[in-house]
Amino acid sequence: MSDQVQYFRDPWLNSEENLGAVPDDARYLCTYEVSVSIDDVEETAYFVRRKDLDELWTKVDGRETGRVIHGPTTGTEQEAAEQMLAELIHSRVGFMWPSDFIRAGTIDENNFQTIQRTVEAELETVKAVALKTQSLIVRTAKALGLGPQPSMRCSTSWTANCPGTSHFIFISTESEEFGCGYCRKKGGPKELEEFVAERKRLMEKRAKR
Repeated sequence: MSDQVQYFRDPWLNSEENLGAVPDDARYLCTYEVSVSIDDVEETAYFVRRKDLDELWTKVDGRETGRVIHGPTTGTEQEAAEQMLAELIHSRVGFMWPSDFIRAGTIDENNFQTIQRTVEAELETVKAVALKTQSLIVRTAKALGLGPQPSMRCSTSWTANCPGTSHFIFISTESEEFGCGYCRKKGGPKELEEFVAERKRLMEKRAKR
């Protein structure tokens, strides 16, 4: 999202090195709810500035804590904190999205809403670019009735319905490939057609039982 600062992101805290208690000298930013599927969870954000390192820490539902974003120091602490929070929101697009603002720290509700609107505007720009550059793999997914849509994570990233399931496949217009981690399937337009045909045969077989 940021063109000026190279941030390292771990929004799901997958790396053990980023897990841990929020540092004692962390600055409280704000608390808000994020929508996850059909549920809402409470998340609190904190900011830490070291000599040459800025860090964004979060605590989810008062339990899981860790460093979700870090990178070189830049600007004032307030500017860096707001930019990193925007990065966090953007990195979770399609999976989590802020819903209600709960408590203010150095970021109040107006600041928070401005950050959200900025991210939303950037996402719309990414979506517009993606829609102008549809590729063969996207046209194939559309013809197969998979309902492809720009994921808005970047202009070359799309999602589509995985046939016969409740999850999505991911599509790259840059590599002209799709992938489904759940089904362990990937490939180009031809492989996508074969995958959908295979799924249809399986569903027809189940329907006859």
